[in-house]
Amino acid sequence: MAETRQERAKRRRTLAILRRARALVAKDGGWTRGRDARDARGREVDIKSRAARAFCVGGACVRATSGMCDELLLGDVFEAMRAVIGVRGEHAISDWNDKPRRTQKQVVAAFDKAIARMEA
Repeated sequence: MAETRQERAKRRRTLAILRRARALVAKDGGWTRGRDARDARGREVDIKSRAARAFCVGGACVRATSGMCDELLLGDVFEAMRAVIGVRGEHAISDWNDKPRRTQKQVVAAFDKAIARMEA
């Protein structure tokens, strides 16, 4: 069945958020675990803070919605990430992100996979 105009627009917005979030965590020092966001000294800060420099997966997704956030769209972003990392549940993304052996490279790869799936 063909995608409707509304579905295409929603997919484009979801893709834009995933790309922005990926860009945040892909920067040198741009990814963290254990908190949604940290400043350059590693201190916890609000996701919306201008001082925020590093983000967990969920924090990056929320920050990336700046100016275009609605709960349903953010839910689609989180669902896309849960699908590629193979987890379910409200805190599953945070749990995956915060695993002791998790790496920034794995996080960026998860965003790449989510983006590729949405583009297909």
